[in-house]
Amino acid sequence: MSLPASTPGQVDQIHASLRSDYVQPTVGHALRVWWAFYWTTLVASFVLTAIASPLLQLMSQTDLISGSSAVWAIKIAPYFFFYSMAILVMRFVLHKGFRRFRVAVWPLGGQPASDVQKPTYSQAIRVWWSFTWRATIYGALATTMAGFPLRFVAGLFAPSPQVSALLEMWIALIVQAAVALFVLYSNVLDEDMSDFHVGLVANDQEPRLAGNIAASTVS
Repeated sequence: MSLPASTPGQVDQIHASLRSDYVQPTVGHALRVWWAFYWTTLVASFVLTAIASPLLQLMSQTDLISGSSAVWAIKIAPYFFFYSMAILVMRFVLHKGFRRFRVAVWPLGGQPASDVQKPTYSQAIRVWWSFTWRATIYGALATTMAGFPLRFVAGLFAPSPQVSALLEMWIALIVQAAVALFVLYSNVLDEDMSDFHVGLVANDQEPRLAGNIAASTVS
């Protein structure tokens, strides 16, 4: 069967599974990619926040900045460093190799086995934004809907209000982590992002045309 002809100005999109090194993403793959992204981002942002906070306090004490400015800067520093580092880590993860597979980015177009390429910052930001807004909104909705059961469970097993609050926080983090994993699996891996594709490829072979490509493209 022949592939439909493209119209002028339209980019030919060949399904990623036609690559000979294509790896179908599973939840297990997504979990490894998610963990590589999150632990690296968390550690980097924690270290930067730990360095920035005393520096901001010192600047406040030496009147380089006002006390109120220092307080606000210390409050937003964890968020600033987390989201800033997330873009850099996302670019790293988008070409990171694992034991049997690696994440890869390749351009959309008429070549069924386009060479994988190192992601640009523009591509990393696009993937980061697609992932972040969904994980944030879905996570907020999931946490809100699960709010009553979470508080009930925390109150049932917690011996004190302080422990109850701690349990609520940890349960909410688990819910948000699960949502982020779902978003990565369903909306990032093996998805087209404008003019490029994010997918998984095998580590043990070079990208090349699948054996049945020629037959599938003949009229």
